[in-house]
Amino acid sequence: MGDTRVAGERLAFDDDVWGEEVDRLDPGGEPHASAVTARRAIERPGALVALRACDPEAEDGTRLAACVKVYVPLDVEASLAPYGFVFELEVIGGALTAWLIAYGERHPKQGRSVYERAHKRLHGRYPDQ
Repeated sequence: MGDTRVAGERLAFDDDVWGEEVDRLDPGGEPHASAVTARRAIERPGALVALRACDPEAEDGTRLAACVKVYVPLDVEASLAPYGFVFELEVIGGALTAWLIAYGERHPKQGRSVYERAHKRLHGRYPDQ
């Protein structure tokens, strides 16, 4: 699946998840600033956001079948975006909503990727545990 553009109001940011995923980062650093800027743009009325399906079962062991990702910053080519949001899809009252479950580096040199963080939130453990 290529990028699918959806209305920003279909993306939901739970404050507790935001705190765990974004507020853990240095408030003066690029990862934190990029997340805040992207969220503001997503929540702007009329915003259209490019979503891409996560791999249901990736080579790194992550299982994110019901998830989509948003590359951050929003205005750069996907392959150049260092960070990402992962959202879990849920149908509520007949409407599709995507809930934030993870934020972080897409492919860090060390530490956990955003995809591993999302896997842990969904499955209670990292893929290598």
